[in-house]
Amino acid sequence: MPVQVTIDSQPSGFKEYTLFEGKDYVIGRLPDSDVQIDNAQVSRTHARLTHALNGVWWFEDLSTVGCYANDKRITRLPIEDVTHLKIGPVDCKLSSLSHNELVKKDNKDVWRKAQLKQFSSLMLKCEDSQIFISVARNYFIQTLGCSRAALVFVDGNNEIECSLGYDRWKDVAQFSGSTTMLNMCANEGKTLVINNTKLHAVLSQQDSVITNKIAASLCVPVKVGSNTVAILYADTQNQKQYFTTTDVAFAESFARQLSMRLLFNDINYKLTNLESA
Repeated sequence: MPVQVTIDSQPSGFKEYTLFEGKDYVIGRLPDSDVQIDNAQVSRTHARLTHALNGVWWFEDLSTVGCYANDKRITRLPIEDVTHLKIGPVDCKLSSLSHNELVKKDNKDVWRKAQLKQFSSLMLKCEDSQIFISVARNYFIQTLGCSRAALVFVDGNNEIECSLGYDRWKDVAQFSGSTTMLNMCANEGKTLVINNTKLHAVLSQQDSVITNKIAASLCVPVKVGSNTVAILYADTQNQKQYFTTTDVAFAESFARQLSMRLLFNDINYKLTNLESA
């Protein structure tokens, strides 16, 4: 049966590959690898996946850096239903897929692509910014499987001003984990993906992360020029364990569209003031 390989490709999210029987697959840093891992500590040809005649997938280490399972270095390992590995420093999960699981995954991928096309079309047609934001928030919750999503505006000091979609995030005492993520994103001015909050040195200690069982969080800055004016925030609780690179790409695409809309509104506002002066 096929195997799904999930790579923790921080900071851009998780990458997923579905591999089928009939050939060997190379895992490594080179762009033409069957499973490509963009990490300097991963060898150019780091490992190989082979499907044996008896139906078993075998993982084989080809590197000097090493591969690890349960903190022990391995050279060759059979892939069971779910196998967790470290390829160098990078977390990797290999999962066997039954025919039904594969069909379900394919159908979900097709559905998500159709949803993305539909939502993208709606966003382009939206003249009202509130509707525009509502459309994107619905996509995050319905299609990406997020538990909560909102657009959080920040001031010139990167302090939270207001939130569209989940206003209670302004309460730092109750949502210390979310506000910590928002502050980190605002200060760094770049996309922030935390795909396992339990392993994060700061977030894992936050009461709101523990209480609300937040599994993963995503923050994308919305900029006008070089200034961060808002942050697109989403998180997941239990049902979805991580954000993929496709999820992150959509979030960043929406943030760019919103940045253009805010810039356009700002220019119109300035032109109106000039005309009335």
